[in-house]
Amino acid sequence: MGKPAWIYADSTVRHRSGTEAMLQNEDLKVLESDRRLWGTWNYVALWLSDAINIGTWMVISSIITAGDGLSWWEAWICVWIGFTIIAIFICISARTGAVYYISFPVIGRASFGIFGSLWPILNRGIMSCIWYGVQAWIGGQCVVICIRSIIPSYYYLGNTLPTSFGTNTRDFIGFMIFWSLSNIAIWFPVYKMRHLFTVKAIVVPIAGIFFFIWVVVKAKGIGAVLHQSTILPTTTSSARVWSWIIAIMSCIASCVTIIVNISDYTRFAIRPSIIFWPQMITIPFGFGITSFIGLIVGLSSKVIYGKEIWNPLDLLNTFLDNMPSITTRIGVFLISLSFCLAQLGVNIAGNSISAGCDLTALCPKYLNIRRSGYICSIVGLCICPWYLLSNSSSFLSYLSSYSTFVSAIIGVMFSDYYLVRREYLDTNELYSASKEGLYYYSYGINWRAYVAYIAGILINSVGFAGAIGASIPSAITKMYQFNFFLGLIVSGGLYYILHILSPMAVSTLPPFTIRSYQPSDLSACQQLMLNVGHSGQQHNHAIHTDMADIEKNYLQIPNAHWWVAVSNDDGRILGQVAVQPLSVSDPIYYRDMAVEERDYICELRRMVIVPDAQRLGIGSRLLSVALDFARQHGYHEMRLATSFHMHKACSFYEKNGFIRGRVARYPLVEVERALQSQERFIDEHKATAVFQAGSVVPDEDQQRLDSPTNKSEFFYRQHFHRKLT
Repeated sequence: MGKPAWIYADSTVRHRSGTEAMLQNEDLKVLESDRRLWGTWNYVALWLSDAINIGTWMVISSIITAGDGLSWWEAWICVWIGFTIIAIFICISARTGAVYYISFPVIGRASFGIFGSLWPILNRGIMSCIWYGVQAWIGGQCVVICIRSIIPSYYYLGNTLPTSFGTNTRDFIGFMIFWSLSNIAIWFPVYKMRHLFTVKAIVVPIAGIFFFIWVVVKAKGIGAVLHQSTILPTTTSSARVWSWIIAIMSCIASCVTIIVNISDYTRFAIRPSIIFWPQMITIPFGFGITSFIGLIVGLSSKVIYGKEIWNPLDLLNTFLDNMPSITTRIGVFLISLSFCLAQLGVNIAGNSISAGCDLTALCPKYLNIRRSGYICSIVGLCICPWYLLSNSSSFLSYLSSYSTFVSAIIGVMFSDYYLVRREYLDTNELYSASKEGLYYYSYGINWRAYVAYIAGILINSVGFAGAIGASIPSAITKMYQFNFFLGLIVSGGLYYILHILSPMAVSTLPPFTIRSYQPSDLSACQQLMLNVGHSGQQHNHAIHTDMADIEKNYLQIPNAHWWVAVSNDDGRILGQVAVQPLSVSDPIYYRDMAVEERDYICELRRMVIVPDAQRLGIGSRLLSVALDFARQHGYHEMRLATSFHMHKACSFYEKNGFIRGRVARYPLVEVERALQSQERFIDEHKATAVFQAGSVVPDEDQQRLDSPTNKSEFFYRQHFHRKLT
């Protein structure tokens, strides 16, 4: 008797076995266009969701109270510098997922090997599970304040748990409520999580600003807050420089793990070009503003209560002490509720999704992102985070120090993708367990990656021992302050050197790049049309009509676009393609279409490839980009028309799924007259005959179709169409 269907991750893996079953399922495969739905604002919301949380709130306070001699404004500058550096590395790492639509576990196979990638995956997954429990516990504390603001006596609930359990009944109930509600969010697919991040990005900043205004008013203005003596005793210049370095590196350490697996999110991007600026701007801005609000709120507490209360949850509890008014209780409830949403967002974005993607790769036949997310949730419960946080200082120090060791993984992956492979991956090989496969290496493991990875760890190992309490020389302690850069440079550099000494097989890099049209491309695109076109007058007509202003006629029209293929060697444009709505490209045919269909049809236009580059796969890549764009913008069908006598072009379209449609016959004299007078192209002039697909063509026309164009008095236009859904 076979296993029940529900036990498998999805229907695609049910009949797979052996190594094939260990490499792919619906969540690991190259993401199809239907799930690539994240736009610019979704990534802004993602990073606001990740930045606005209690940990970020206390970033500056942790720098100030560390006793390193920095004032609040110096600490704030360090936050901006640190998270700008993080943003740069995240953008570098994010590109792979956005270009190839694959997640971190699959990308890791290129550098570490098909099976060698499992250790970095497990490493990252375990950390996500631990942090999930920690963040859920903090979320539970927010729930406790919510309940206390409604039922004040709840704060004094009697403890029914044994002392050895490590927490009390009140806090455990709050944790279980938050943990249970988080499990609801895990159910939804990752590409739909953007809605959660959007809600959080709207609600939580409003609550944070309200909290900020509230405490500043209670402190009688921000002036009284900022003019406090917040500068610690004067230190020497060299000590001050090290204080800045320590502060910046601590900011980097707090987010270094997300650099590894940012592709888990950027693979959902509508197109690769949209991921840069949302992350480059939002990361330093989100973390910088959140930490500043936390700083002012903490400093305001000193004016109000005579002592600095840096933890916002402790401050909210202080507001609820001594019989507060109903207005205060409502305010505390709304703020603490927003903190619950903040913790939920950061836990899903930073931990649940990460663990879901990672653990899925360990057993893809039975695990998917949803199931792995629940495993992460259960592990987060089982580790008893309240017990770990009973000595929060040493535990959080250990986690932050340990997270920097992933820099060795980052170094190997960056070196492999950018230096060894020059940004080209063979995605088919990433799912192949063949011993002759490109990424199989030796027994599925790339020894070069592991040698480099271990070297990146060893360079930081002594400093790591010091970070968790061992006695080490001060010189090593200072060197360890650069642990992220040390691990990355050593592992990445050694990996490249090992490749030079013992070269790996590398896929041939396509000698071109596909990108969107830029205004400076205009003359080159027009010249390409003139030089390559098979019907000179028609192509000359094109550059005087829609190609006279490509930006206006394509980039500024909704749901239209233009792409070019550019040589990586000399920057020459090798090919081009465009998409327009049928209503713009062929208004006559649009008018005759059924009303319920015509707005869901687009036309492929102006596709041209230079002859000496037609065997490089440029046409296929351009067409793939155009098809993806059409699907993403809601088109159900793509049409095109070309000269019947352009046999290579017709054959190309047929091979790529297009179906021949009608053939329209036009008197060549009329066509030439239309072109010379710069009126609209052929469809504005009535065809003398239209032969529908499958219809019988008269012998006379068949002879003309079989003859060269220059021997015919007619022009024959072949139409194609392809369904996109």
